[in-house]
Amino acid sequence: MEKLYDDKWDNPRYVAAVARNRRANAATGRRNRWIASDERAQEVIDFLDAYTHQDGFLGKMSQAVSEWGELTEKQYAAVIKIIDDRKAQAAE
Repeated sequence: MEKLYDDKWDNPRYVAAVARNRRANAATGRRNRWIASDERAQEVIDFLDAYTHQDGFLGKMSQAVSEWGELTEKQYAAVIKIIDDRKAQAAE
């Protein structure tokens, strides 16, 4: 049987759900601003989507975009280099 709480804010599951929704909304807003301000942001997001649920560097970068809505400058530079290197290899 589920425990009854005097106030919804006393329920840890409710508080966790609200916090999770706040983070998701903030990440979506940051991602939208990032896409609007950087011409290669959508390319990076599309590239990293293939690495969702994988371990390793690109998996962690995909998770960072999902959680935070963007990458740090160094993370972004590293992913762009990987994308550019793969494009160069494919052209050869």
